[in-house]
Amino acid sequence: MKNLYYFTFGCGQKNEGFVQPILANSWGEARAKMVEINGNHWAFQYTEAQWNKWKKEVMEKNIPISIEKELPTITTEGD
Repeated sequence: MKNLYYFTFGCGQKNEGFVQPILANSWGEARAKMVEINGNHWAFQYTEAQWNKWKKEVMEKNIPISIEKELPTITTEGD
């Protein structure tokens, strides 16, 4: 069963302000796909639960964030 993982981009990187969802069989598979596509030009990786928790905490604390849009979800080729 595939899980959703989220990747953010750092300041000054090509996709700054975006989040890249990747549907993959594992943390490592998602990370390998992200590296294949973006090299080391990204910041953090989250599970779906971690990502949702982080977003909720930020919203509750009324903290301005720079994540504006989600890029289209990428699905890995594994089963």
